[in-house]
Amino acid sequence: MYIIAYVYSEPVTLNVVAEYTFVTTFYISSMFKKELGTSFVDYLNDIRIEKAKELSKDVKYKSYEVASLVGIQDPHYFSRLFKKHSGISPSEYRETQVIQ
Repeated sequence: MYIIAYVYSEPVTLNVVAEYTFVTTFYISSMFKKELGTSFVDYLNDIRIEKAKELSKDVKYKSYEVASLVGIQDPHYFSRLFKKHSGISPSEYRETQVIQ
C-alpha cells in the first residue's frame, strides 16, 4: 500500500481517504495495520511532523503557521503532538535546526 499525500488545503481524514479510494474506513484501517504496522492516524501524524520539521528550519514561519501548513489547526495540539513524536517541543527543535 502506498500513500503519498500532502493535502494541506483540505482536511485529511480516514473518511476522506475512504471516499476517495471507494473503500470502507474499516478496510483502510485494517490494511494500514496489516501492511504498515501502524494506524492511519499515527501514519498521517508521522508525515505531518516530518514536514513540520522541514518547515520549522525556516525562520519565516512561526510555530502556529507551521501547524496550519501541515494540517493541524490547533497550535497547542500541534506542540503536544510534535513533542510526542520528536521528544522535544517545536521551539526546542527550531533552536537546534534554524537556517541562518
